[in-house]
Amino acid sequence: MRRLVIFSVFLMAAAPLPPVTFHLAPPQAGSTDYGPADMLCDLDKCHMFKVPGMPSNGTVDFQMPFLKGQERTDLRRCFSLCRAKATGYPSEPEHRTPDQRNPSISIAVTELSIQ
Repeated sequence: MRRLVIFSVFLMAAAPLPPVTFHLAPPQAGSTDYGPADMLCDLDKCHMFKVPGMPSNGTVDFQMPFLKGQERTDLRRCFSLCRAKATGYPSEPEHRTPDQRNPSISIAVTELSIQ
């Protein structure tokens, strides 16, 4: 019985996580889909890399969305590289460092899907 429990825990840990979609704001006119692309988040901002339709060294950046409960847990998987698609519209960058050379755009996200 103990072996069965250990094996079951191992299988659950190895199973891929299901896709999750966060609806962060009502749909906006002029919104665009960005991705799917690799995404990495930190405590303040998310960065999408190699986004289709952008220069190869360009990024799509947006502020970390405000989430509660299980949504916060689901987004944690993007603190290491994850695959995502964001829907949003261009916005003013919150923080742009003077040494940032790669092309990037900032967006206000209305919907975020992670895989």
